[in-house]
Amino acid sequence: MLQNNVNLHLATGALVQFTTDHQQYPLIKTTWEGEEAIRSQAPISGTGLKNIAITGNGTFDGAGDSWRPVKKSKLNEGEWKKLLATGGVLNDKKDSWYPSASSLKGNLLAAANTPRKSLDPKDFDDIRDFLRPNMLSLTDCQQILLEGFTIQNSPAWTIHPLLCQDLTVRRVTARNPWYGQNTDAIDVESCRNGVLDDCVFSVGDDGLCIKSGRDAEGRKRGVPTENFLIQNCKVYSAHGAS
Repeated sequence: MLQNNVNLHLATGALVQFTTDHQQYPLIKTTWEGEEAIRSQAPISGTGLKNIAITGNGTFDGAGDSWRPVKKSKLNEGEWKKLLATGGVLNDKKDSWYPSASSLKGNLLAAANTPRKSLDPKDFDDIRDFLRPNMLSLTDCQQILLEGFTIQNSPAWTIHPLLCQDLTVRRVTARNPWYGQNTDAIDVESCRNGVLDDCVFSVGDDGLCIKSGRDAEGRKRGVPTENFLIQNCKVYSAHGAS
């Protein structure tokens, strides 16, 4: 968890490797794709903070391969065999791999459109591995500087500022496998006043997204993203910028 008035600085060559032990990521009430949800705690997060920074030329690695399902169609034969050798489980059609039975169960429930009405974290422990965390989550924070670092291998969304103000993202690289599901590079949601400058995004889902919530919950919140300058950014492997 980040703190007020603190700069988390990564020296050149530094690697922060997050654990593959999913029990270390508590289930919490948060948001997912613009709606209230239970998800796993983000490895890097802050809520209600002021004057915070993450800088330096080091790298954060989110161990996302231990969380994400993979479709067989996304890999060649050798890659698929190598993935199967790591363990995990397959669906009935044998065309999708999941890191655990918990992940498979959650994905099947989602595909059947049978969401759980509860927002009590203890009611979700049986599908914990399905509830992949965003990697860097900032909610209701002000005066934020993200500069210089690389953030990669995210379980889900990579950088997610929500209801934040005065945000600067400069020379940041977000990098995920091209087949990684839900690995958006940056989702700026209901934020005000900011600059995204000279960043590089290469991921398996959306590259650069501007959001303001979703459906009824988004309309109820009624907070647009506004007053942003986006310049000199490059989006490589991604679904695009939206």
